[in-house]
Amino acid sequence: MPNGSDKNYVRLLHQIDDFVHDTGKWPTTFVLRQDFRANVRSILTPEGFRPT
Repeated sequence: MPNGSDKNYVRLLHQIDDFVHDTGKWPTTFVLRQDFRANVRSILTPEGFRPT
């Protein structure tokens, strides 16, 4: 597991991969903690991060 600024992004990717592997479906929503969301948002472009 990475320990840099992208560690939460990598965790998110692993969670998505596990979900798809287990269910065969792409997740439609995510519930993220505020600090986790802020970290991932700092890594992605505005187009890549669209909170609803």
